[in-house]
Amino acid sequence: KTCSLPSFSYAAGPLHRTDPAPVVLLGDAIHCVKPYFGQGVNSAFEDVEVLQRCLQECGDDLRRALPLYTKRRAPQAKALVELSRSFDKDPRSPSGFLLFVLPLILDGIFHNLMPRLFATNPIALMQNDDLTFTGIRRRKRLDRLGQVALMAAVVTAVGRTITLGLKTLLFMTA
Repeated sequence: KTCSLPSFSYAAGPLHRTDPAPVVLLGDAIHCVKPYFGQGVNSAFEDVEVLQRCLQECGDDLRRALPLYTKRRAPQAKALVELSRSFDKDPRSPSGFLLFVLPLILDGIFHNLMPRLFATNPIALMQNDDLTFTGIRRRKRLDRLGQVALMAAVVTAVGRTITLGLKTLLFMTA
């Protein structure tokens, strides 16, 4: 019998309740991720840190602090789960290669060629404490657009060069 890990999920909507008694969700209750990359416990610590800041900003008033916590953490929880889902591909399958392995390869190539323009892969970015999950997701989306645009420009230039070369060759032999 094979056991599988739970699927990635996040709590959509409010991460708190104020009536009848104040309750807040933290950790895996709002962003369940698989155990690799160490993001489960780390993001739970971030939840606690954000909740603490919200409580301080609101003078420990739970009715004001908890909605603020939801506003700040819900987008991060969603981004973390979306990033984690992107890593959950079987690299041996064609779709796993296209959706997981190939982007990692492209990230490495583009980052090495143009480190000021393209970021490293999302796994490495997740190790940077200064970046948020939403920031990483946004950065990688921009990187993908840039990579696609650059590859399209190269393919177009090569195609035009080949076409021009063939026209020149045909003109010279005619």
